[in-house]
Amino acid sequence: MAVLPADHVIPEEKKFQQILADSLDLASRGQVIVTIGIKPTEPATDTAISMSVSRCRRRRESSPYKTTFSKVQRFVEKPHFDKALEYVNSGQ
Repeated sequence: MAVLPADHVIPEEKKFQQILADSLDLASRGQVIVTIGIKPTEPATDTAISMSVSRCRRRRESSPYKTTFSKVQRFVEKPHFDKALEYVNSGQ
């Protein structure tokens, strides 16, 4: 199941379709929830932020995924501006 409750413009449709395909395949292989996000370019206080801790090198049975997955350490719901700025600057 995919839930896509956003109204973002997706300029690279083929890349997004690949990410969706890889994500659905990964989710179907185990008890995981896959969240698709974008790397922030500025601090945001009106959305949740996920904090990644490590890259996961998952593979399909026949070939590697084209999508890079990260393990999420935690979600932070609507942080204050200073904290959101710290998160953006951390690169996580």
